[in-house]
Amino acid sequence: MVFRMPGYSLNRIISTLVLIIAVANAGAQDPSTPIPAKSIEKAKATSNTGSDKKTVSFWQAPAGAIMVLCEQAADSLRLLPKMVVLPPEKYQELLDELLKLKEQQVEIKPLPPSSVLINGKVESSLAKLKIRFAFQTEKPAMNILLGCGLGQASSALMDGKIPLLKKTLEGFVVFVETPGAHDLDLDLLVTVKNQGENQSFELDMPGAAITQLELDMPSGTVKPKISSKNNQEPLVFFKGNRLSATLGPLTMIQTVWKSSQRDSQPKALTSETNILVRMDDKLLNARAEIKIGALGGRLDVLDLVVPVGSEVRPFSPADEARILSIEKNDQKFAGYRKIKLNDNSSEPLKLVVESQAAIPANGGQLPIGPYLLTSAIRQTGVILLSNQGSDLKVSNQPRGEIISQEVSAQDKQRDPNVFASFRYWNHPVHEKPGALTGVNSLSLLDLQLDLIRGVLEVKTVHTVRLARKENNQWYWNITTNFDCTPVRTGTDKVEIRIPSGMVYDENKGPIPANIIRDVAFDGKSGKMMVQFSQELLNPFQFSLDFHEAFTSEETSRISLPLPMLVRDRGVQISLVTPDDFHLLTSEKLNTSFELLSHETHKQVWKSEKFSQKIDAILKPADDKIQVKQTIDVQLKGAIALCKQQMHLRFLGRVPTMVEINVPKEIAENLRLLKGGRIEALDDKTGILAIALTGANKETDLEFEYESSISQEAKNLQLPFLSLLNSKQDSVFQIWAKPGVVITTKNNSWKEHPLEAVAKNIRLPNASFRGEKTSSALEIDLSSGLGEVTGIEKILARAKLEQNQIVYRVSYYYKNSIDQVIDFTMPSNFQGAKLSINNLICNWQYVTQGRNLTRITLPKNTQDKPFILEWEYMVPRPQGILSSFHNILAIPLVANQDFSVNWWIRLPSSRIALLPEPSYETTKQWHWTNLFFELDTIIFPVEYEGIPQADINSEDSILASSDLIIFNSPQSSLTLVHTPKIALQLLLSLIAFSLLFYSFYNTKIKTWVVTNIAWLGFFVVVLAAIIFALFPLFASRIFLGIQPVLYALIIGGGLIQIRKLLIAYQAANLASFSRTKGSASTIQPNYKKPQFGNAKQPVPKDNNEPTGYWVRPDPSIPSNNTSNLRSSKATLVQDVLPD
Repeated sequence: MVFRMPGYSLNRIISTLVLIIAVANAGAQDPSTPIPAKSIEKAKATSNTGSDKKTVSFWQAPAGAIMVLCEQAADSLRLLPKMVVLPPEKYQELLDELLKLKEQQVEIKPLPPSSVLINGKVESSLAKLKIRFAFQTEKPAMNILLGCGLGQASSALMDGKIPLLKKTLEGFVVFVETPGAHDLDLDLLVTVKNQGENQSFELDMPGAAITQLELDMPSGTVKPKISSKNNQEPLVFFKGNRLSATLGPLTMIQTVWKSSQRDSQPKALTSETNILVRMDDKLLNARAEIKIGALGGRLDVLDLVVPVGSEVRPFSPADEARILSIEKNDQKFAGYRKIKLNDNSSEPLKLVVESQAAIPANGGQLPIGPYLLTSAIRQTGVILLSNQGSDLKVSNQPRGEIISQEVSAQDKQRDPNVFASFRYWNHPVHEKPGALTGVNSLSLLDLQLDLIRGVLEVKTVHTVRLARKENNQWYWNITTNFDCTPVRTGTDKVEIRIPSGMVYDENKGPIPANIIRDVAFDGKSGKMMVQFSQELLNPFQFSLDFHEAFTSEETSRISLPLPMLVRDRGVQISLVTPDDFHLLTSEKLNTSFELLSHETHKQVWKSEKFSQKIDAILKPADDKIQVKQTIDVQLKGAIALCKQQMHLRFLGRVPTMVEINVPKEIAENLRLLKGGRIEALDDKTGILAIALTGANKETDLEFEYESSISQEAKNLQLPFLSLLNSKQDSVFQIWAKPGVVITTKNNSWKEHPLEAVAKNIRLPNASFRGEKTSSALEIDLSSGLGEVTGIEKILARAKLEQNQIVYRVSYYYKNSIDQVIDFTMPSNFQGAKLSINNLICNWQYVTQGRNLTRITLPKNTQDKPFILEWEYMVPRPQGILSSFHNILAIPLVANQDFSVNWWIRLPSSRIALLPEPSYETTKQWHWTNLFFELDTIIFPVEYEGIPQADINSEDSILASSDLIIFNSPQSSLTLVHTPKIALQLLLSLIAFSLLFYSFYNTKIKTWVVTNIAWLGFFVVVLAAIIFALFPLFASRIFLGIQPVLYALIIGGGLIQIRKLLIAYQAANLASFSRTKGSASTIQPNYKKPQFGNAKQPVPKDNNEPTGYWVRPDPSIPSNNTSNLRSSKATLVQDVLPD
């Protein structure tokens, strides 16, 4: 935290710092420890009175914080931390963590391999060895020691793959990721040393338990010996220049021999190169110091490959004295130097190679190298990159075996601007390099150089149109759109190179004009300068128009404007011609372009780099019409039904009428379905004139016709329509009965791959294609038209489960002469299995998208009855509707319709509503779970071949949820089903609501009570008729209203019981009578308030009693107690108590 506190003196600042340090130390010891009061008071005493207004909480900083006070805020920006203050506990944690990291860095000592087999060939100055290491690892991520550190590895493979190999002080070590047995092959080069009369080479070994050596020694080898540092004596055999030895565990072997032909041995060259590359905004300068040595033999003639135009000179006067001559030979992508020495010495030679290259103004790639010594066995070097440019951005792409390394202090002393360092091994080699940079080059390092000041990234989009002037002269109109993006800084102009012969359209000018201030075009130099109205910082676009003359040659070269001093972002070119010319492909001419799209009058090309030209191949259009037509033929009995579709493409002008040649066999039955109207038909010539609807470049015509054929004929002529003055491409697709073989002997028609056709459930029997104009196709029917496959019956079994529907469909065949049968499977079918006569058979897709499958029948089923059975499942759709509604579908036999017997099984908790089952099935009422249900009876004898798992012969009664449907004409059924409980609740609720409304409404209740007998008779008769016509529907209604019936029966019984109880109670109560009873039983009944609408006569005397309640007297007979019916007096309505 930085505070600026003006007005403070030095003493005040020091005292404040003391307070801050005390607070920081106290917080560093324990953030939760409060600041002692004495410290606070002491701080207050040493502080100025001007700060008395500040409280202690204002100055209290967080734990571990340090406050710095400066006179000026700018002074704080120049402060750099010189120390880090940490609490002791935190410092101890860091020490402990550092100790743990050091312990983790202790590498486990690598293990030696089990065996080592050394094969190779020894030459005069070099031993070329192939060493195989065999070892076993018990756990992953182990290191295996290979040794061989004294040699130079050229190749390594472990288990056929490149291993993770590194070189340590003990030699090569390989990292093995997976446990198990492994083999590693290592190619090694070892230098042969000269020791007086003897020659030798040494090689460090990993100490394997088994070590074997097989070497081909140079000719003239005498008394070879192998010595090791262990005390064991190796077993050495030498015969015919072949040295063999069996060695034990050892860490170093030395092979020594004498040779009588040392002087004739060839030399082995090595080179070590130090390269310093200095770059500024304009130039790249490279200086390489190459040290050339010989491992054997002498230096006489050296072949060096250097950058083109490089200067090669000796490093020192001593090196200059040894050089006899330097021959120079520069080629396109590399420079070759032949250096001849005059002393034939084996001492190293040091050379200096200097080269220079200009950095492109708009950026680009430049190579580093080559610095290749031909025939050298080892070439290593270091590359240093120094950037002295202020606006130069450098990125690199290494080539070959090269790695990046840290820039050392020694490198910085050599050049302070060095920013990158690389080390390489084995210089890239190409006998014939094809470029300065890239994979096919000799470059060690490709540098991408970009100037970041005022750089403009540009992508050009050219639209080239062939247009006609008023004088009917053709010319190229070129509209170029420049898509510009300024990089970092803005730009106010762009330079464009205009090829000779191209004219800028000044009348149209630049678009948009508001961002362009001026366009200056110099026709002599071919340069155009576009000045912008201001320096543009954001991406923008502008376009210019140019004209160029058109040549009538077949190949036309079109010039294009080229932006200069910009960053190239590629080009896209669209070539457009009118109907008078056709564009042909010209990929061989435009090799640097990629063809994106090609049409008759338009082509789109693309390139990653700018181009100043493109070639177009044009051909004048003629009035000939291109026709692609398809003729679908159905051979049915003695008639061939044909449907012909023509796709017309007009290359020149679009006519309003076309003429078609119509064979006589189809003239009477010809019908035009689409594309135009028939104007006239010439009966003599058979020419049909059709007026086209619309004037499009492409249109379609569709015809339908039929012709008579002979079923016994072996050869048939299938006539078809042909368009006059056209180039036709015709495809015939012929359908016949399955198994019919159709061929043709006409060489102008070739067999065409079978393709699925919409609204046709199987593939055609044959398909032919012809490009020559004709009016008929002759087909060969030597095998006859065949017979219909004999299917006797189909039994489809479907079982509904919670998430899927399981099918088993059996096809009972009388016979089949077909070798194959095509089936169209239901959509979304899964897990299909096919069996024929209970034997599993294979099937295959014909068309995946339409689920068309094909079955090859076994040979033993031809002309014999058999049962073909499909088993599969279809997932049930998810949703509310699918819980009550499903569509059941079975495989369709291609192009044949048959009736299907359905057997649908539902869960016992559900019941089917639709479809209605077959009425021929025997049914029986059963008592199930307190309800009457109508079940189906099936006899297994009627379905031979059905597995016993489907039918229990002991119990042939199926549940009411099952459906048996005979001879259904449809291959798919719509099944509507619902839970039984839901059906009963719904129908019972409806019935209860109707009954309740009937009893509530007085009129309906009175009518029902009056006509109860007739109403009951009508309901019984109607139910019997519905049950006779629709037993499933009637049984479902009956099942649904059974709860209401049970409720009515129970409720009616309870009502009757209640009535009997009331009647019994009434028999023991007092009864009313108008006769006078005894005094003990008579009670007067005085006038009460009137109820109802009936008027009550008023007695003459209010005190006159109107009637009596009489209690029964056991001593009086019951027939004298009340005699209302025999009374002739007018009855007076009384109000009785409730």
